Amino acid sequence: MSHRQGHALILAGAGSGKTTCAVNRVANLINSGLPPRYVLMLTFTNKACSEMRERLLHLIDGEAVGTPNILTFHKFGYRLLLRQPTRMGRNVAPSILNEAEPQRLLNNILKAEGFRAKHEQENWQTLYAWL
Repeated sequence: MSHRQGHALILAGAGSGKTTCAVNRVANLINSGLPPRYVLMLTFTNKACSEMRERLLHLIDGEAVGTPNILTFHKFGYRLLLRQPTRMGRNVAPSILNEAEPQRLLNNILKAEGFRAKHEQENWQTLYAWL
């Protein structure tokens, strides 16, 4: 039995065959004529994206034009923000911060608002717990 119409959400535990199920479904759809650019597969890790892409490319006909969109949730969201920043209420594209930058930015805001420097770490922890 195959599900060929509409969206599909696959939720299951580790090692249960989610990737195999999703990749086989997409391969069947592409091999039946669905243009690969209409495919969006989302996962959580870059490793899973690479695995899905590799498996899918082995299953689809070489004549399929284009490549499917296989992305992490984070990359998908970032691409949405990059494409239409004004629709998201912004006038510039977003940037990605490394691990240290959020704390540095918050400390600058706290200083600008009059918090004393010797309490920066304490202020950060209090604000972080509040968020």
